[in-house]
Amino acid sequence: MALQHCWTKGYRKIILESDCLKAIQFLRDKNLYFSGYNWIRDITWWSRRFEDVRFSWISREANKVADKLAKTSSHTVSFIFHNYVPVAITNLLHEDYVNVHL
Repeated sequence: MALQHCWTKGYRKIILESDCLKAIQFLRDKNLYFSGYNWIRDITWWSRRFEDVRFSWISREANKVADKLAKTSSHTVSFIFHNYVPVAITNLLHEDYVNVHL
């Protein structure tokens, strides 16, 4: 869904970050994941439409924003797009930026 959303917004060069190392390895074809084959196939298909897509692992310490959003978002919907930066994560964005650039 994130790839599709980026495509509709006109982004053609993207970096998808995850603190799940296994997910990144699956997307980089380093491990087989038979129960997730259709997901991987769809992600691969969408990623080929972009000029550049990178799947990047990020430590949980530098990924506090995603953790906060996951814990505070509604579990009744599978995708939420924010047109603005939610107030609840502004300080965490700064912390993530500092932790990544140490």
